[in-house]
Amino acid sequence: VDEVLQIHGGYGFCAEYPAERYYRDERINRIFEGTNEINRLLIPGMILRKAMKGELPLQAEAMKAFESLMTPSFEELDETIPFVKEKALIKNLKTLFLILSGVGVQKFMDKLVNEQEILIAAADIAIQIFALESVVLRAEKGLAKYSDSKREQVLAAVKTFAFEASEIAASSARKGAFYIEEGDTLNMILSGIRRFGKYDATGLLTAKRTLAKAACETEKYIF
Repeated sequence: VDEVLQIHGGYGFCAEYPAERYYRDERINRIFEGTNEINRLLIPGMILRKAMKGELPLQAEAMKAFESLMTPSFEELDETIPFVKEKALIKNLKTLFLILSGVGVQKFMDKLVNEQEILIAAADIAIQIFALESVVLRAEKGLAKYSDSKREQVLAAVKTFAFEASEIAASSARKGAFYIEEGDTLNMILSGIRRFGKYDATGLLTAKRTLAKAACETEKYIF
């Protein structure tokens, strides 16, 4: 939306141009931002409470995830399979979430619910996991019935979103790691973030240009 306004200049605020509607629709979301911030804190908070009650095996799974930091992976992905890299990324981001949550619980125990900065970092990872998994499932469901051009656009959209999700999740994980740990443990977690937060977005510029071209040609949102 910001780029659209920049292109239109002052006309972007005139009702005769579509940019004005885009801007209003985008800005109205600000009304809900207070609720969104509360919900971000609720996501990890609910998970941690269930873990403390023994309803979720968070610590056991977190321990497995932490042990994976010391275990090299030699898994090779068959990149001829659609979305195989994105599914691997989802799995890896879940590992990052478990690592961050696990070390947080280990250090703060039930007082972790008061560490809002850490909770927000964990929540942002969880949000990216949920969003990316939803994107992949939706794309996978309709891929076979799409035309070649539509298929290219869907693949481009998934690649673009996966890259953005990996960047946000890795950044959040780094912040969370610095909030919680120091010394050798911190270095180990940061090494894990570099490993589990990476995503091979080769062809990203081409993907973005594919989406931009399709949007320009149809003059509307293409999905």
